[in-house]
Amino acid sequence: MNDNQLIILRTACQLFSQYGYDAIGVQQVVEEAGFTKPTLYHYFGSKQGLLEAILAYYLTPFNQQLSQLLPYHGDVQTSLRQIFDFYLTFAHTNPHFFRMWMAFRLSPIQSIPYQSLLPYLKQHQSDFNHLFQTIALQHGNLRGRESVLSASFQGLLFTFASLSLQDEFEFTQPRNHQIIHQFMHGIFS
Repeated sequence: MNDNQLIILRTACQLFSQYGYDAIGVQQVVEEAGFTKPTLYHYFGSKQGLLEAILAYYLTPFNQQLSQLLPYHGDVQTSLRQIFDFYLTFAHTNPHFFRMWMAFRLSPIQSIPYQSLLPYLKQHQSDFNHLFQTIALQHGNLRGRESVLSASFQGLLFTFASLSLQDEFEFTQPRNHQIIHQFMHGIFS
């Protein structure tokens, strides 16, 4: 991706995160970025193409890094804490994208933002289901609850990363440890 594409992409991401996808038009993106509509259309084809490029730009490397953390190596607490720390770091490194991502997760099901995000949501659900299925092989009391645990853990990740971005919750390593410990207490009880 060239510099002009990145400027347009990051500008659109910031605007979408602040005002929502539907509230921002192509004209506003190009004016803010300092380009023309034909330039945006040349690079991305459409507003939806721009949105899909934003998702790919951020979530492809995110997924690659997450896939390195998801294999379970016999220590539930360490695995979950590494994933938790990864989400917090990603949210703080990419606050505009993370806010946009969270807003799109709650968009109407038939909306362009939700439909564009849906393949990533399905992949994450599948990956986390697999993680908890693997954990359940070692911890039999979790069998049959893998999809609920997967959804619960993702909810925990999104909630605390969002609270962190809003400065509503102070995170430290001991606090992060406590959050994961509390989650583990719930799943093993």
